[in-house]
Amino acid sequence: MLVNSLKQQTYDNYDLIVVDDMPGRNLTDYIEDNGIPLAFYGPSKPKCYPDTCFNQVNAINTGILQADGDITIIIEDYAWLRPKTLERWCQIFDEVGPDTLVTGVGRYLDYKPPQSIGEITVWDKPFTEEDLAKCTFKGMWTPEVFEFFYSGVSVPAWEHINGMDERLDYWNTWPAQIFPTICMDAGLKFYRDDFNVIDLIDHRLWDFGDRVWWWVNYTQRGQQKYHPEEIPWTTYAQNCFNVYEDRRKRVE
Repeated sequence: MLVNSLKQQTYDNYDLIVVDDMPGRNLTDYIEDNGIPLAFYGPSKPKCYPDTCFNQVNAINTGILQADGDITIIIEDYAWLRPKTLERWCQIFDEVGPDTLVTGVGRYLDYKPPQSIGEITVWDKPFTEEDLAKCTFKGMWTPEVFEFFYSGVSVPAWEHINGMDERLDYWNTWPAQIFPTICMDAGLKFYRDDFNVIDLIDHRLWDFGDRVWWWVNYTQRGQQKYHPEEIPWTTYAQNCFNVYEDRRKRVE
């Protein structure tokens, strides 16, 4: 879905970063053969807190450390980008500035369930615009403040708060509950861009059968650890890296 929607973008000054924790999979050749400018493809970096049972924050930080541009856009789930999506991201950050975190809105769609376990697609062929036309509209996913499913954060903002505090991976709800407060304490602002719509396939009720479908969920199940509430949530993430310094070392 992502590759075919990126092929239709009217804006081409971007790099794609793919953080893929599915064991044994590498779609580098597939992405590059489709003409997508791929800057990084690989698994999440080692965790700063190895005993965390979730990995969303660590995966996002992996992408941040690989970013060379001025804006990072986070895309999760089964997502289809409309042709002028990347143009819109540039436009909105020109308007709100680098100290604002932006969330788009989702258009939830119903589509046929998976047909096979494949490296490139879960259906019999890669999802195209023709398949998008066959989907059934279910409703809108409109965040109140900020959600990661489709969001944009400037690199200067990431440097200001040193990425996401990886202690948020101790509990699956903490990124959504605590991260916005950390950002506001750091002087950052939030904006919901109702004109930036992404199409999402609703996959939450799919019955996969084989545990490989939910590999990450299965490794988490029964392992959730509610970290003590006395964690001091400070403005700057107490991570084992420095976003400002480490990104520059990698480029040099």
